[in-house]
Amino acid sequence: MIINKKLVTLTLSSVICASLAGCGGSSSDTSGSSFNGGGVEEIIGIAITQSNADEIIADGIANPIKLTSDLLYFGNELDIDSLEIASSTDNSATYNCTSGGTVTITEVGTTTTTSSSLVLDYDNCVQDDVHFHGESAVQTTMTSGTLADFGSKADDWHGTKTSSLTELERTTSTSNGTTNVINGDIVIESSYIADTQVFQDHLTSENLSYDVTASDARESSYDFKNLSFVSTEDEINGTAVLSINFIADHASDDFNIGEMQMATEPALTLESSVLQSGEVVFTTGVSSLLLEAVGNDNIDVALDLDGNSTYDVTLSSTTWSSFFD
Repeated sequence: MIINKKLVTLTLSSVICASLAGCGGSSSDTSGSSFNGGGVEEIIGIAITQSNADEIIADGIANPIKLTSDLLYFGNELDIDSLEIASSTDNSATYNCTSGGTVTITEVGTTTTTSSSLVLDYDNCVQDDVHFHGESAVQTTMTSGTLADFGSKADDWHGTKTSSLTELERTTSTSNGTTNVINGDIVIESSYIADTQVFQDHLTSENLSYDVTASDARESSYDFKNLSFVSTEDEINGTAVLSINFIADHASDDFNIGEMQMATEPALTLESSVLQSGEVVFTTGVSSLLLEAVGNDNIDVALDLDGNSTYDVTLSSTTWSSFFD
C-alpha cells in the first residue's frame, strides 16, 4: 500500500488569513476615488456597510481562505509512517493514532505506481493535537512521475487527487479549537517543475460545504460553488501567487452574509513574503469590498456602497508585515 505525504512550505494563504482578520477600523470619506477593482455581478446577500465591514472581512474573506487552504493541505498532520499498525487485511490497514483513536486505510481496486483509490476512515483519531473523524475517498492519478513523487521536490511530476468527503470532522486544537465538518467533492491538481522549482496546487469544487463550530460554540456554515483556489510557489525567485474565486452562501448564529462572491484579479503576488501586487474584490448585496495591494507590503481597503464600481469609502490602509510584529 502506498500512502502519500506532502511537504508543506510557507503558504500565501496563511499570510492572507492572518492579515485580513485585522482589516477595517477607521473610516474616512473619499467620495469619488476609483480603484481598479472593476465591476462585479449582482449578488443577493446582505449589503456591506461601514458598520459591518469588519465582520464581512472575517466571516466572508478570511474564514473561507483559511477553510479552503486547510482542505488543500488536509492530512499533512497525519504522518502514517509514524503510526503503529493495529491490524491489517489483504487490502486494508488500521493504524493507532498517537493520542487515541484509529484510521483505517482501504485500497479499492488495484494500486499501481501511478494510480490508487483509497478510502480513509477516521475513528476519533487524534494526532499532533488535531482530531479527525469521518470518511474521505481519494482517487489519485499521476500523468507524470509516480505516486511516491506527489508533493516532493523530486523530478518533474503532475497528478490529480479527486476526493469525496463524508461528514469529515477536523478539530484543532483538540482542547479548545474550531471544529469543521466537511462534505462534498473536490479535485486537487498539483505539479512540480524541477528545473524552475515551481510548485502549483489547484483546488476546484462545485458542492463543498463546511459546518463550523468555533471554540466559543458559535456556529456557522459555508456552502461553496464554483470554487477555485490556485497556489503557486517559485522557490528560486522567492515568489508566491494566490488566486481564489468562489460564490458561496454563509449563515451563522448571529451574522448572516447570505450569498457572497470573492474574486482575485489580478492575482496576489508576494516577493520574499512581502505583498507587492494584486486585488481581492468581495461582493454581496450589490456592494463590494476591495483589498488592493499598492506595493512594498502596503494594502488599501475600500468600500463600494452601491455597486457602481467606484469605491467611495476608505476603510483602512495597512501593511502585511505589521501582522507579524
